[in-house]
Amino acid sequence: MLESKSPLDKIYRLIASHAWMTENEAQVLLVMMYASGTKSIGLESKGLNQFMESSLEKMCSDSKENLQAYLSKIKDKFPNNELLYEE
Repeated sequence: MLESKSPLDKIYRLIASHAWMTENEAQVLLVMMYASGTKSIGLESKGLNQFMESSLEKMCSDSKENLQAYLSKIKDKFPNNELLYEE
């Protein structure tokens, strides 16, 4: 598995996998993955890095429809999320 070195690398990797995705949408997906790994699962350090890499792999290979549906749910649940809306 290819390990991304920085959050920007992860963002660009998502965008490269899904040309339709904006940088803001990629950021939101990564923030949600991180939040899921820390709050829901309670991961830290190496375990969190592995979770993030695994989640990134899945998102890079997931269908456009699935990811758009997930982003839509996030927009509905957090309508004031500044990251989801272009300036």
